[in-house]
Amino acid sequence: MQGKYKKREKMTDIFGIISVIFSNAIIVYAVIVAIGLLLLRRPLTDVLVGILKAVMGYFMLQAGLGVIIGVVSPIGSWISQAFKITGVLTTFGPIFGMGSVKFGAVIGPAVLIAFLLNLLLARITPLKFVNITGHFFLMTSAWFCLIASAWNFSVLELILLVGIWGGIYNWLGTAMNYWPLKNAPEKRLPKDYSIGPFEVVGYSLTVFVTKAVNKVLGEDKITTETMEFPKGLEWLSDPSLAIASFAGLTFTIIGLLVGANVVTPYAGGLPWWLYLLFSGAEFQAGMLILLYGVRMLTAELVRGFKGISEKLIPNAIPGLDYPTFYHFSQLGVVTGFLGNFFGQLIGMGLQIVTHMPFVLIPDPLPAFFNGSIFGVYGNAYGGRRGAIIVPLIMGIAQSFLFMAIYPFTGGLAGSGFVWGYSDTYGFGLLFYIVVSILAPILGIPLVK
Repeated sequence: MQGKYKKREKMTDIFGIISVIFSNAIIVYAVIVAIGLLLLRRPLTDVLVGILKAVMGYFMLQAGLGVIIGVVSPIGSWISQAFKITGVLTTFGPIFGMGSVKFGAVIGPAVLIAFLLNLLLARITPLKFVNITGHFFLMTSAWFCLIASAWNFSVLELILLVGIWGGIYNWLGTAMNYWPLKNAPEKRLPKDYSIGPFEVVGYSLTVFVTKAVNKVLGEDKITTETMEFPKGLEWLSDPSLAIASFAGLTFTIIGLLVGANVVTPYAGGLPWWLYLLFSGAEFQAGMLILLYGVRMLTAELVRGFKGISEKLIPNAIPGLDYPTFYHFSQLGVVTGFLGNFFGQLIGMGLQIVTHMPFVLIPDPLPAFFNGSIFGVYGNAYGGRRGAIIVPLIMGIAQSFLFMAIYPFTGGLAGSGFVWGYSDTYGFGLLFYIVVSILAPILGIPLVK
């Protein structure tokens, strides 16, 4: 008996280590760079340099992202305080936290199964896509566990269910995210890597909406990078100055809407309006740090993954994280975030005035992460008009799509939270349907 307990403890330790590895993206990236360069028979010094550059690039990316999140995250609190709105929050942090606490014993082994299955599917099928963004596996496993928690699955059943679905999702989602990149106008989006899932439905919808806008208004061939400004505003042709000014002005407008009394406690002793203007400059400072780190990290990841592609999974294409796409349209990142967030706010207002059963409250963090890519894609397919108009349309549509799907989120229904990315009404809904069919077949009852 004692030997059996020791074996269980060892397995628990192993799965705990797996969770730690996948929760720290830098470990996954460093391992991928090292394995890839070793497979390419690079000298040891080259391998060490590659790892070091990837590590530095990642920490710069995280530092920049930390600055941006620090600027953006208070906006949700301002809106709640100012308008006294309660409802369902479109978020991801609390959902990941809930899933990690409740299903800690499930997530480690499920992530391992998911990653290995992704590798196997990439190896044996024509879709040679591998999601190498480790924390995506971790976060989506927690999310899928919560969906399935509406049924009384055993731990082993839940591990297998979430692990297999997670592997299919990360493989197929990364593959589906590649077609908008593959078909984008030349040099506007990358062709040598894809983007990991969370927003598979959102990216496809963005392309379709942009093409529809092009048909109605005519294609805008001028992108955010090539547009010219009138005399006296030529300084806005510098993306850094344009973004800092635009963001500062937008934050000031938000401040006027919510009121000085709401913003002042966050201003650190500065006049509230000056704090908001400075926030625009701080936002862009974070972007500059992030973009420098992205270029360094992406260069090493693509170089390292080439070795894996050549030796282990021929012609494999990696799925990377959102920020690796930001430098394709810096201004599109900002217009995408703000358009998507304001679109969801408009949707929230429409839900209030039409007396919907509940109201969806947008969280600015997922609105930033998905909206930023909507802006980049809108710019690639529809120029500056696509970068500005399409994220706004997407935000309004998302607000109602989130509301429609909330009752079909399994264990999350009634929690007050909905997964704040479009895959909640894509792969999330599909998973709910699969589980709701599978559970009765296996004789697994709903949780009372």
